[in-house]
Amino acid sequence: MPGSGISRGSSATDGHHRHGTYAQHPEAGEADAEDPVRRLVRWNEYEGRFFTIRMGGGFLYEYAGFSQDDASGRQITLTPDDKVRDSRVLLKAD
Repeated sequence: MPGSGISRGSSATDGHHRHGTYAQHPEAGEADAEDPVRRLVRWNEYEGRFFTIRMGGGFLYEYAGFSQDDASGRQITLTPDDKVRDSRVLLKAD
């Protein structure tokens, strides 16, 4: 179509799809959407309407091993040992 600015084989709606103008329009109700009252901030933190809670923990395991020759073995006897040094669960609430 000469003079119309639209090439043959295309339509005005093709131009909208090509330039992405449809993506700029909000979805129905999107402008009125509210943030949720409760949400999971991270994998270990929860924000609610009345409180926030965060959970954490730690575990510390220890092992000690020794290698002695005959002379040092006669002076002092050391045996390998293992144990749990610390374990804890932490809760923080606001």
